[in-house]
Amino acid sequence: SDADGADILTFGAAQQAAHAWFAAVERGDDAAAETKHHTVNDAADDYLVWFSAHRSASGHVATLATVRTFIRPALGDIRLDRLSAARIAAWHRDQAEQPARTRGGRLKKWRPRPAPTTADGIRARRSTANRKLTVLKAILNRSFQNGMAADDRAWRRVKPFPGTDAARQRYLTTGEITRLLNSAPADLRALVAGALATGARYGELAAATVADFDRAAGTLLLRLTKSRKARRAVLTDEGQA
Repeated sequence: SDADGADILTFGAAQQAAHAWFAAVERGDDAAAETKHHTVNDAADDYLVWFSAHRSASGHVATLATVRTFIRPALGDIRLDRLSAARIAAWHRDQAEQPARTRGGRLKKWRPRPAPTTADGIRARRSTANRKLTVLKAILNRSFQNGMAADDRAWRRVKPFPGTDAARQRYLTTGEITRLLNSAPADLRALVAGALATGARYGELAAATVADFDRAAGTLLLRLTKSRKARRAVLTDEGQA
């Protein structure tokens, strides 16, 4: 087969890879020896330890579920030095083709939903597959940064499905907002009203304090955001009230 730069190398490309490997040995890095047996499972373990210390608890739970359910079973035992772009791309396509799953019933077990047949359903499955690919790449990139992977070209070559974020945007009408607020219990109604007035996530609202409200500017400072960058929500007169 013709060389593709990933799974099949020219003689010159193979020489370059070998020189890089031996250079690591000569520098005294034990990376060459260690990476020889480092698997996707090992990389995931390292990443989850780091993630739990640097990211939100809810994000850690979601990432752990993705790793446990979709990454470990399919890729976990593969050594990083044998993880090819073709293998990752095949896994990515498989994630998009699998039907969504729901958890329900007395035992709360995961059950597959019907496979999507509409264009929007297929777009949604591809969007989910892209999120899983993002988690996998984050795991592999951290391993590469830590010297546990000699090369990151394999996963850099795998691109997400394009156009998956073009979901139809829909906003609640005034009547729908009124019905939503009227149907909510009193304590939940206050939270829903806050979300409608600010556009903030649950965690952002839960972390907000009275001191974060700037009456003169008519804004609410949201400190604990998903991106970990504080931002200000501009409030209408009703929102300020």
